[in-house]
Amino acid sequence: MKINCLYFGKFGYTIVPKQIREDLKRIKSTGATSITLNILEQDYKAAFENIAFVIKEARQLGFKIYCMPDGWCALTENFSKFPSVFTVKNLDACIRNPKGDLFMNNLGPVADYTHPKTIAFFKKKLKECFKGFDFDGIFWHTSNDTHNATKQLYTKLSSYIHAKCNGEKSVFGFVDNSQTPFSDISYSGIHRNDIAYIDHRNFSAAQINELNSTISTIVNTTPKMICYFDYPPNVALPEEAMSLIKQQLSQIKSTV
Repeated sequence: MKINCLYFGKFGYTIVPKQIREDLKRIKSTGATSITLNILEQDYKAAFENIAFVIKEARQLGFKIYCMPDGWCALTENFSKFPSVFTVKNLDACIRNPKGDLFMNNLGPVADYTHPKTIAFFKKKLKECFKGFDFDGIFWHTSNDTHNATKQLYTKLSSYIHAKCNGEKSVFGFVDNSQTPFSDISYSGIHRNDIAYIDHRNFSAAQINELNSTISTIVNTTPKMICYFDYPPNVALPEEAMSLIKQQLSQIKSTV
């Protein structure tokens, strides 16, 4: 069983190198063998040095480093809650209703999955991730959407990554509440049903008290990979929650 840490938001846009190193050592102590960084559309220009630093330090500890597109074109899961720059600048590539009005989510317009500009933009961002940052792989994450166009887009992009990177990059897929996710074409040997998430974002104190049994239930399903958030936002008892997670995951490390 592999353990992956979702290390989100700690590297942009002001970082303290000592704290990053301490974070990575602490993550290593949970038994994690990989970390995933959330990457915004603008990060290649706005946070390049920060992300490159995290990747360098993580590799020195033996981690695999994956990226997770964050809010790209308002299509991938938006963890950071930033509006898409692409959609604002490319309204002609956005979804409209039959009356011609833009379809809006709570952060702005949403790109058309099938529009050539959208696909070209995704490919540009993927090139930055794999040729610029040299990530070891990618996690696709989208919520509550099993529309064929969605799966076709991610299938096409996953095949693009596989071809452009000579099959050297891992591709993981995760679609919430989907029975037929695009991860069936995953180039990692790990599919959606093999991945379990420990997600305690926005947890209240009462929910933290139930976290131990929640984690035990997840572990007992014996997934191939467990992903957990490192100090996510808006948690009532952050230290207690991370202590529970570390305790449980450390036991997995000792038994695998």
